[in-house]
Parts: sequence; structure tokens; C-alpha cells
Amino acid sequence: HAVVYLVITRTTRSSFLDCPKRLCVALSRAKRKLIIIGDSRALVGLKNWTVVLQNIRKLNRINVIK
Repeated sequence: HAVVYLVITRTTRSSFLDCPKRLCVALSRAKRKLIIIGDSRALVGLKNWTVVLQNIRKLNRINVIK
């Protein structure tokens, strides 16, 4: 898949969001571009997502839409 849209719709913890294997699959499917849509506050307390969000911010690749 050239472009993958990953939509995070949950605002509470779920086993899907907490699962490192599912995160790996979601992040590795995109060949050219990965677009994550959702509320980053829902992911902050999750260890693996915290690392992902930190890297996105470090690369200045996050766009905030209000």
C-alpha cells in the first residue's frame, strides 16, 4: 500500500491500541506515506505510542488540526 490511513477513534484504552504487534503491522504497511488521524491525547499513556509520537514530533511531521 502506497498510502495508509490509520484512524484512531478510541478515547479510552483498548487492547488493540496497547498491542505492540498490531502497532508494528499498522506502521509497517505504508510504503510511501502513513497518515494517522485521531486524538494524540488518547495515545499518550501507551508506552509504544508515546515513542511513536515523540519521533513524529522530533521530525516535525505532526499537523494539528483544530
